[in-house]
Amino acid sequence: GNSPRRVVFLGTPEAAAVVLRDLMAAAEESKGGKDAFEVSAVVTRPSKRKTHGKVMEGSPVASVASELGLGEHAILSPQSAKDESFLEAMRDIGPDLCVTAAYGNLLPPNFLDIPTFGTVNIHPSELPCLRGPAPVQRAILRGDRRLCVSLAFTVFRMDAGKIIGQKWLSIGSNETSDVALSRLFSIGSEMLVESMPELLSGRAQETATEQDETRVTHAPKLSKEEGVLQPHVMTAKECHDVCCALNIWPGTSVNCNCVTPVKKGGKG
Repeated sequence: GNSPRRVVFLGTPEAAAVVLRDLMAAAEESKGGKDAFEVSAVVTRPSKRKTHGKVMEGSPVASVASELGLGEHAILSPQSAKDESFLEAMRDIGPDLCVTAAYGNLLPPNFLDIPTFGTVNIHPSELPCLRGPAPVQRAILRGDRRLCVSLAFTVFRMDAGKIIGQKWLSIGSNETSDVALSRLFSIGSEMLVESMPELLSGRAQETATEQDETRVTHAPKLSKEEGVLQPHVMTAKECHDVCCALNIWPGTSVNCNCVTPVKKGGKG
């Protein structure tokens, strides 16, 4: 029969590791069928996790990749996706498709040229709204509780590629961004697995829809200052939304001035 299509997965944190598990399970199920594919390699950001002065091996995605039987040679962690040795390794693999989920490194045009059917990304917002690194946190910050996850092609401009599909998720008023993110990546993962036959035949390229550039909004990186609550100028709901949105990082705090009580009659 035909040899299976080659897929390369790029991701780093816990939420992306869930997507990798689903993708590898789907690859296993596809064996022998006309839409058979395999995960040929996994790309992740270099590990920065330290415990007791020792660097832990690999990101959550790297750990899952080795647990699921991918050899060390197939787990790549370049400092940058522009590294020539990394691009060379990618050309040697010759992927039919690349899949990204919270990878965290910018993909240059000479990377995007490599996979036959392009690169697709799971982005947890209703594109073209909230393009950028912190869509879920930004949505919860402004009080949104109806969230969305998009499956879209990756182009060099951030989160600007054609949309393959979108699914919505309503979250409870006390739900925090870490829980919402993992739920959205799970839904995105289902959407990805359902779309694999179209993605690996090139049909998805033809049916995907262009984003409406007039509706673009951005979700810039979070700053530490955003976690400082100001109860004197914020409503209780605004404080609550900040706590829900920023629970992963930077967390929230309140600056208090302690007023020392005045001594009375020389005692106290």
